[in-house]
Amino acid sequence: ADMRSVPRTEFIRSISLGEDESVQSLLGSEDFLSLVEALEGELTANEIDGLQPWYLEGALTRTLLPELVPMDVTITENAALSGTSVDFLETWQRQVSMLNALGLDDGIARLRATLHDQEGTVDAHLRWTEAYQQGDVEALTELAFAPEDMELRPQFFEEIVFRRNEIWMSLLEPILSEGEAFVAVGFMHMLLPRGLVSLLREAGYDVELVGRDD
Repeated sequence: ADMRSVPRTEFIRSISLGEDESVQSLLGSEDFLSLVEALEGELTANEIDGLQPWYLEGALTRTLLPELVPMDVTITENAALSGTSVDFLETWQRQVSMLNALGLDDGIARLRATLHDQEGTVDAHLRWTEAYQQGDVEALTELAFAPEDMELRPQFFEEIVFRRNEIWMSLLEPILSEGEAFVAVGFMHMLLPRGLVSLLREAGYDVELVGRDD
């Protein structure tokens, strides 16, 4: 999604809870205070109390990991420098809407898990990074699609991963038919029979894995 000029007021409104909803009441006072402490300098207690748990989980994770420039920003900036046009598969509003639709129970569960196991969160991301850098598709698949996770979060995998792949195919085929296209998506969207690689092959495209040095 194009994140270059997202109106802050509109974005905050889109990730805000309803008037009768509160992160503190959903998370519990003790965990809420721990979250406020972990996000000190990023968000105030009042802001935290009124924002979607999925957003807070992402904010917490970012504080735990080394500061990096997101892939989307890097690609967009490099394209602008080279005079290359960029199209986006989704709007930021659609992405927020899909994440909000996962529900507060899912968001609170993920937020609480990250808050309670911050070291494990970092370790998981380091394992994903290592597998990604090594091009280890088997390891990436095991990490991203653990059976217990898929059983606990069926809506996440169906709506955030697989259904989007299918929607994107209708957008990608006319682009790919013109040739000379570079498409970037998160690694989870590349894997399993409902991933883009398999869907592209089913549509008649030749797809091959290339290494970082190829």
